[in-house]
Amino acid sequence: MPEIRRSPVAARRVRQVAVALAAAAGLAIVFVLAVQTARGQHVEQGVLDLAAYSESSALLALVSIPALVVACVVVAGIALVQRRVVGAVVGIAVIGAANVLGQALKHLLLERPNLAVDAANTFPSGHAVAVASVLFALLLVSPAGARLVLAPASALLLGAVAVQLVHLGWHRPSDVLGGILLVASLAAIGALVPGAAPAVAPGLPRRATRTVGTALTVLGGVAAIVATAAGAVRALDLTHASIVTAGYAYGVVLAPALLAPAALLWAMPATRPVRGDSPESRQRLRLEPRLAIGDQRRSTAAGASDSVSGATASDSTARGRDRALNRAA
Repeated sequence: MPEIRRSPVAARRVRQVAVALAAAAGLAIVFVLAVQTARGQHVEQGVLDLAAYSESSALLALVSIPALVVACVVVAGIALVQRRVVGAVVGIAVIGAANVLGQALKHLLLERPNLAVDAANTFPSGHAVAVASVLFALLLVSPAGARLVLAPASALLLGAVAVQLVHLGWHRPSDVLGGILLVASLAAIGALVPGAAPAVAPGLPRRATRTVGTALTVLGGVAAIVATAAGAVRALDLTHASIVTAGYAYGVVLAPALLAPAALLWAMPATRPVRGDSPESRQRLRLEPRLAIGDQRRSTAAGASDSVSGATASDSTARGRDRALNRAA
């Protein structure tokens, strides 16, 4: 039976759709478990009870509408420098759609029932949406090589913002998680547009991209495990220790900050290797000049040897003819 191989374009689209659907499904699941259940509200209220309430934060103060406008200009500029008009449009669309949809979900479409705590709906976090939309749009339009630095930098900055939002009591952990998942889903949808994102070339760039993505996935997986274990302990009321509550709160927001950039790296387009672009063929191409020089030297040596042999044979024939003439005389 012949082997059926999926084309690179089809495989890439499957990855992008998978990331978009997984993030959207995660957004819905988090909202139901953390906001629509009494147990979820109770656990998150425990996080707010331990928060160090403060309205001053130099990092969070950077989030504003003018800052988003500047970010749109930067994203469009990066795409246009690469002559990617589609990328500029998609990058701006991701930022705009994420922030508009985030505010619509929080203020118009989603409601928070008063099950355990009487409080207004804050899901998803507008600050988390704003920061994630800018970082993921930059990741989308930047050259493949720049993503190797931008992806871990995005995880670091987004993680710092997420931790501050929870630590300072500005948002519940589910609000931050929901905001990051919302933007990740929209960014993956944006990557589906042909020409939106520069492709990763075969060879070292692709291997380096996989290495960075794997590292972020491992770290995010550890954070997710800690958050799940601590959240289960708190949900079952096995303990109210602050370290368990902190493990849940910070694990919940750090996991998506690490995993979302890794997922977007995985979903980015990659160029098809040129024919014969395997390690063996590249080694053969490197050796071909040396082999050609060796063949030329052997040919030259063989030609010189033939010339010497021909001259020797001619001399022998001449000497034999002279001896024959002498005998005849």
